[in-house]
Amino acid sequence: MAQNTDITLTAGDWTQLSNADVSSDITFQNKTGDAIWLKATVNSTKPTSFAGSIRYEPWQGESQATIAELFTGLTSPVRIWAWSHNGGAVAISHG
Repeated sequence: MAQNTDITLTAGDWTQLSNADVSSDITFQNKTGDAIWLKATVNSTKPTSFAGSIRYEPWQGESQATIAELFTGLTSPVRIWAWSHNGGAVAISHG
């Protein structure tokens, strides 16, 4: 399901940014005052570790990239998650 919104992050927990399986491009930006970690999964199961995650500093993000382009080591990633020490927000847009 397409979305264009801000997602509020739960401090100290993985928060799903995609609201369904995503096969199109995504655009996102870290709107928190701290770094966030992004991680992709091949299903809707919440990550349990930071292995394979990518760190984004405040106001960093990606524009029109597929999840597969960001996480080339995963076969058919479909969900994207963010983790933050203090919570905050991530702007996300995907088809």
